[in-house]
Amino acid sequence: MAPHPLLFYNNDGSHMLYLSPPVSLDEFVYETVGYLIGTQVDAVACHMFGFGDAVPLFPTKVPGARGIERREVEWVSEWRQEEIIRLLFDQGVDPWKASLEAAHNAGMEFWAGLRFNELHEGRFQWKSEFRENHPEYVLGRQCAADGHDPEDECVGLNFAIPEVRAHRLALIEEVCTRYDVEGFEWDFNREPGHHFPDLKAGAPILTDYVREARKVLDGVGDRRGRRVGFGVRVPGTIEACHRISVEIENWISEGLVDYICPSPYADTSTDLPFDDFVALAEGKDCRIYGCPTEMCGPGLHWPPPIETLRAGAWNAWRQGVDGVYIFNYNHPIVSDMDMSGLFREMGSPATLEFRDKTYSVAGRRGRPDVFKEKKHQLPLALEERPSGPGQTVRFLVGDDLRTAAERGVL
Repeated sequence: MAPHPLLFYNNDGSHMLYLSPPVSLDEFVYETVGYLIGTQVDAVACHMFGFGDAVPLFPTKVPGARGIERREVEWVSEWRQEEIIRLLFDQGVDPWKASLEAAHNAGMEFWAGLRFNELHEGRFQWKSEFRENHPEYVLGRQCAADGHDPEDECVGLNFAIPEVRAHRLALIEEVCTRYDVEGFEWDFNREPGHHFPDLKAGAPILTDYVREARKVLDGVGDRRGRRVGFGVRVPGTIEACHRISVEIENWISEGLVDYICPSPYADTSTDLPFDDFVALAEGKDCRIYGCPTEMCGPGLHWPPPIETLRAGAWNAWRQGVDGVYIFNYNHPIVSDMDMSGLFREMGSPATLEFRDKTYSVAGRRGRPDVFKEKKHQLPLALEERPSGPGQTVRFLVGDDLRTAAERGVL
């Protein structure tokens, strides 16, 4: 086994939105980690909280953390998630513990994950007592993130408020104490920037908060007798990190995080500058995981072609990353497609080299505001020219094209 994971898989828990209850313990374990066993995936990060409001999907003792009990729900997906979890725990079984044990038995690391300030609403959101009892903690029209219309009410929590920060820290401590996880992951890329009324003023607050989280995890590790890791997902350029208050240089230089996963928001990108993050982490005890993610281009090709994901992973490896990270890839359950072959390739350059790839140059989907500083070549207005050089679009190709041509595979 490698000294650190080479292929991380993020399981967002969406199987609980699409499967019909009751779900057996074996089914839950299979959908969480089981179908990854036997592939190159050697670490799984599981989002163990409800969508939209971080309701723990396990019995919680954190005040206000429980989900609101309802007689009626608007969306069947809400009911599925809540009913699947309730029925399993009512039987006296803990599906997360069973999933963790299955991962460990297969030699895989198991990390708990939490999205920092997710904005899912409607059919994806399960509101907590904390949010319901404290409407004053919601950002509303104070949100400093781009993309809001003047009349928009942002549903993100205001992390400038100490009580909000303390509540989420308690959730981190609880999940990492309850479960024998290798580490905890905080996802700042979902949703990027929707956490302060003033993002510039919020930067030092956020860095102090990450320091607090590191201390909490160190405390859990001291009690357990081994270190509990700390990983973060962030936007895919350093400039974009700065835009959402993430002082990425400080987090690395102070040794606050064990890994950083730069990523687009939802698009599959083959041209993000992962090497910028690699350079920041040089000589530091911090790993960089390159993340091609879930869709492809402004046409919303979903699921993305396997060839595009290969290209994204290959370019990441060629830029010197410590591993590759797969995010939000729930297409097998949504589209009833077997994509497991991809997980047997992306964890090593040796299994990606000279395989078919599609290199993509495309606009960022979902949150393009975060990438304002990155100059995009497309879309591009093409002018009619009777002669001349035309327009040039450049993109990164990590493959050895000369050797590929010599082997007849180009």
